[in-house]
Amino acid sequence: MIQMERDGDVLYLRLHRPEKKNAVDPSAMVELRRLLVENAGDESVRLLVLRGSGDSFCAGYDIAQIPDEPAPDGRMVGALDDAVAALSDFPAPTLALIDGPAYGAGLELALACDLRMCSHRSRFCMPPAKLGLLYSLEGMQRLEQAVGQQQARHMIYTAQVLSGAEARACGLVLGCVEDLQEWFEPFLNRIRTLSIGSLRGAKMALVLGKSSPDVKMIGRVEALRAGLFGSREAKERKAKLLRRNPSV
Repeated sequence: MIQMERDGDVLYLRLHRPEKKNAVDPSAMVELRRLLVENAGDESVRLLVLRGSGDSFCAGYDIAQIPDEPAPDGRMVGALDDAVAALSDFPAPTLALIDGPAYGAGLELALACDLRMCSHRSRFCMPPAKLGLLYSLEGMQRLEQAVGQQQARHMIYTAQVLSGAEARACGLVLGCVEDLQEWFEPFLNRIRTLSIGSLRGAKMALVLGKSSPDVKMIGRVEALRAGLFGSREAKERKAKLLRRNPSV
């Protein structure tokens, strides 16, 4: 149900269950987390792209698989929570390319990505209130961070469906376009001109900063900065820029 492809320095993960509009279940989330963990240590990954098969990103959690009772660890959908956490903490920049619905668990997966881009066919919804359920705390917090308190709470309390254009207007996505691939190609070309060390370093700093940074966290980020500032790549890039424009 999770397909993985590698194109040089880009890792593609695809939710592949088109007959169910890519609705996810526990086994799919276990597989997604496994792939994320296995590739987390690969420092050659510049970008991770998450997308869905067919005409949907992800219609949410398979309703037939939603449990009635918590697991022994007290969690209701632990496999989903673990996959979302692994996606959020993945050490390279992540991008959700959203074409079609991103509901419930699908929206939560998209929110765990650093960047989100959608097509005009996209729709977004947080529907737990329709099912008498409760969304995860982390998912609700990510939604608030993305769109602000009022819009997030309106989506949660009303199960409102947003169009792609509405999602763009409230900041849920970076943009809303007709052709995602047409947008993605120049974006990828741009990303590939930049320092992979800087990109991954920025992601590490942002992951560490999700909680209140303490002295140890700040020290780790500063150590990373020191390593990058003195790196051969940084020196070569600075020299190249100075050759182009000596007045910089």
